[in-house]
Amino acid sequence: MDGASKDDSVRILERMANADNRLRYVSEPDEGEVYATNKGFDLGKGEIYGIQASDDCYTPGALAAAVDFLLQHPEYVGVSGDAGYVDAQGHSLNRGVVTYRGQLSANTIRRLMMVRYTSCPVLHGSFFGWRERILRHGKLDPTFSVTPDWEFYLRLLDRGEQIGCLPRVQYHYTFHPGMGAVRYARLVEQQRLLLYQRYGIKWHHKFVSSNDRSSHKLHRQSLQNRIGAGADSGD
Repeated sequence: MDGASKDDSVRILERMANADNRLRYVSEPDEGEVYATNKGFDLGKGEIYGIQASDDCYTPGALAAAVDFLLQHPEYVGVSGDAGYVDAQGHSLNRGVVTYRGQLSANTIRRLMMVRYTSCPVLHGSFFGWRERILRHGKLDPTFSVTPDWEFYLRLLDRGEQIGCLPRVQYHYTFHPGMGAVRYARLVEQQRLLLYQRYGIKWHHKFVSSNDRSSHKLHRQSLQNRIGAGADSGD
C-alpha cells in the first residue's frame, strides 16, 4: 500500500510487480497508516499476513522462519520476533529491542502492560499471522491512530488468541528525526492511557501521564537520545 508517494516508490513497486506476479500494489492518497493497513487486509489473498512500515525491512530468512513456526505451532494466531536498529542510511546502530519472551495470552495482558509500559510487547514489524483468524477479531482501530499495533495485539490476546515468539532479529527498525514516535510522542501517551484504562491499569498515570509535561518531555528526550546514541537494548 502506497500513499501516493512523490519519490521513486511507485517506480520500484512497478518494477518488482513486473518481475513477480504475486506482488500487487495500490498507490493512492489515503488517510494514513491505519487506513492503508486495513485496505491491505481487505485486498490480501494469502493465508498469512505480515505488516511492515515503509522505512523498515525484513532480515534475510525472516519470512521462512515465521512460516515454519506457524506451521509447526497451529495453536498460535501469529508470531513476533526481535528488531535491530539502523540509522536513516541503513547502518547498524548495534542496538535493538526484543519481543516479550514470556507467554503472550489473555492471562498475561496486565503483566505485559506493566512490564512493557513504554513499548508494545509485540514488535509490529516482525509480526506474521494467520489471515482468517486475525480478521475474526477485526482490523486496526482508527481511534488509535498512532498506536494501532498496541490496541490490535492486546485485542487479539484479550479474545483468547496466543502469539508466539521467535528469538531472532526479524527486521530492521529505522531511527531518524522524522519518525512518528518522536513527532507524535504526546499523542502516543494519550492513546496509551486509553488502553491502560480499558484493561484496568489504574496506576499508569503515576508512571506516564498524558497530562504530565515532565513525563512527556522525558519520553520525547529518550527517543531523541536513541537516535543520537544508537538506541537501547530493549525492555
